[in-house]
Amino acid sequence: MRLIDTVGVLELDGELDIATAAALRAALDGAVARIPGIGALVLDLAGVRFCGARTMLELSATARPVTRRGGRLFLARFPRAVRRLVGVLDVPHRPHPLADPADPHGLELLPGPFTSRRPPLR
Repeated sequence: MRLIDTVGVLELDGELDIATAAALRAALDGAVARIPGIGALVLDLAGVRFCGARTMLELSATARPVTRRGGRLFLARFPRAVRRLVGVLDVPHRPHPLADPADPHGLELLPGPFTSRRPPLR
């Protein structure tokens, strides 16, 4: 993770699925612990090739400890599939233009329940 003042930038890459969930959780916990003061955590997903529902649960759950510390959690440079997953799973979020001109469509993840609008598969 890179620190820029009180903003941590964690670059994620590869396939984020149930097989990588434990390692992702450890990386997210470590990143949250390193954010100084009232800061922010930016998850840079430019290198992500796949993001599963379990991963979105982990990303969404990270918003709670970040906001408890007075900070904010952002997703940046994510593939279109991640935006669709946020919508399908009804992950609490709001649009947020980030400072990066290459990525004017960032999202801020908000603490809240992780729910799906879709009925469970049978």
